[in-house]
Amino acid sequence: MEFILEKIIIFSRSKVGKLFFNIFENLLCKTLLFNKNNLYNNIINYFQLFSNGKIFSNFRKKKYLFIDRLSNNNSTNSKIVNEININSYCFLGKVNLDIINEGKEFFLNQNYIYNSHVPLDKNQSRPKVKLEDFFSKEESSYGSFDIKTSVNCYALLNISKTFNFKNIADNYLMSNKSYVYSINTMITKNSKFYDGVCNLHRDSDSMSSLTFFIYWTKTEKDNGATIIYPGSHCFDPDKNFKKYSNKSSNLKYLFGESGSIFAVDTWAWHSGNKNIKTNRLVTWVRFTACPANTYFTDRNYLFKDELKDFNNRLIYN
Repeated sequence: MEFILEKIIIFSRSKVGKLFFNIFENLLCKTLLFNKNNLYNNIINYFQLFSNGKIFSNFRKKKYLFIDRLSNNNSTNSKIVNEININSYCFLGKVNLDIINEGKEFFLNQNYIYNSHVPLDKNQSRPKVKLEDFFSKEESSYGSFDIKTSVNCYALLNISKTFNFKNIADNYLMSNKSYVYSINTMITKNSKFYDGVCNLHRDSDSMSSLTFFIYWTKTEKDNGATIIYPGSHCFDPDKNFKKYSNKSSNLKYLFGESGSIFAVDTWAWHSGNKNIKTNRLVTWVRFTACPANTYFTDRNYLFKDELKDFNNRLIYN
């Protein structure tokens, strides 16, 4: 089933596929009504796997209004959710240095790494290489560890539970059924070759998603910090947006000390940072409340047992 969905999603991104699915998406956006008691339904939950972005923006704008109406709640999680809702991100705090050092040691002691931003994306992935070779090759910029490696890092689970990732995701996505569908730990290093993620873009994983970033190493404005356009998760799809926004004074840098944690709605326009002075190690943990297309196209389903175990431990352990 996962393999079939992967192929259909890939087809939906072809010229013929886009034409076919765009017709139906335009009709859905005109006829589907969202309400706070029914933000999700089976039709839209699955059709959005093939969305060109209109459903994503439509959903987020509706959800923005629902969260805004509940903004009088003064609980800690509500304040976090409100900040994400307005700014597209929220700084959650810093992790104990001992736990950060434990995580760094775990990943930097691995023998192999995928020489790509995402390990198993069929259209982008490069072969596994020795970690020492990745660091020595000038043409290598992004390296990543597969999901199994990341979930075996106890410090990652510890951080996810301590900072209430699941609860924050449930509140922001307005669903008690959010779950982790993607975990990716990446190393970025100085290189003359830049990955495509260093261009302003949106992550079209799911209409209802939230990403948590764990900075295992220090990042600064001119050294690896992610760049984001605050509030743009509610913008309508606009192919020309990145042409006039790259130099915008509204762009913000998500920098912080080693151990910094951010919650980010990555449907907001954002980019990686081409300025890398020191090696950067970061993990993302992505939640969704409906199927996510990258679960299939990045072949995360190959690690569905590991993801299931991680999700269960977030709830029950």
